[in-house]
Amino acid sequence: SGISASHRGRLWKVLSGADDIKAKAGLSYHDLLQSFDNQEMLDIISKDVQRTCIEVPYFRDGTGSILLSNILKAFCTYNPKLGYIQGMSHLGAFILLTLRNNIVVGGDGSESIGIDAYEFDDFCFWTFSAIITNRIGKYFEVGMAELLDDSTILSDVVDKFAAPEISNVLKGVDFEWIYITPSWFVNMFFDSTIPSVALHIWDIILWGHDRVEVVLYWFILGMLEKNKGILSKCKDLQEVIDALKTIALEVPDLEAISGAKVASLAQIQEFLITTQIEDMNEAESVPVSTKKVSNWVSRFQFFGGNN
Repeated sequence: SGISASHRGRLWKVLSGADDIKAKAGLSYHDLLQSFDNQEMLDIISKDVQRTCIEVPYFRDGTGSILLSNILKAFCTYNPKLGYIQGMSHLGAFILLTLRNNIVVGGDGSESIGIDAYEFDDFCFWTFSAIITNRIGKYFEVGMAELLDDSTILSDVVDKFAAPEISNVLKGVDFEWIYITPSWFVNMFFDSTIPSVALHIWDIILWGHDRVEVVLYWFILGMLEKNKGILSKCKDLQEVIDALKTIALEVPDLEAISGAKVASLAQIQEFLITTQIEDMNEAESVPVSTKKVSNWVSRFQFFGGNN
């Protein structure tokens, strides 16, 4: 069932590495916020925040929206190279709501988590920044190179571990994973599954598996296996895309995925490492750019090749 709701916020802060990046930053959250001075970026942030989670009272009444906007502005100062990318507002809102669930309503009806509002803002900012920096920042990079790369690798993973009939259906309609992975990978499924499932996925990633794509691949393999009957009936590309969106939303819990006969996290990781080594060996006799070699080496190390 994942981390208990009463402990999730504080554990996410610790597990994400928020305390480490805060210590190395040299500036406080409030210093970063006060240093923000980019009108063009402010206009983009304001526009996105105004349409983020408007159905949720915490954001609709302005309380959450103000904090979310401030966090996004401070992040632009903290990481000017990445800055604000569309989609971060929804990610930030999900994190804010999750952390806020640790708030206990006191006897007088006031809300308290043992820290004042000033500290809570700081708590949320560094957790958000750490999750972007240490986990999924690569998916926000301009050009989406890593997103494209991991989508291509997902195709190899599915060919290797999924039932043959699934691969046949996908290939038969010329399906490419990049058609659907932007919404799945960038947000780590938080807006593509029911909240309890999304939280559990994030728990796994933050608790002990910082190789984000391995967890995402495992979850997708489980979905495919549990719903291969539905996918096998799809006759064209649009039906496949619609079916994938639907089955993601209908996953009741991660126990359903764990119960599917799919590869384990360790098996997927081993396959990825082996594949990268083979690619590197094949490349030795082929002239390639320094940038490409750097990418192979970086990915091999990312998957544990330097241990």
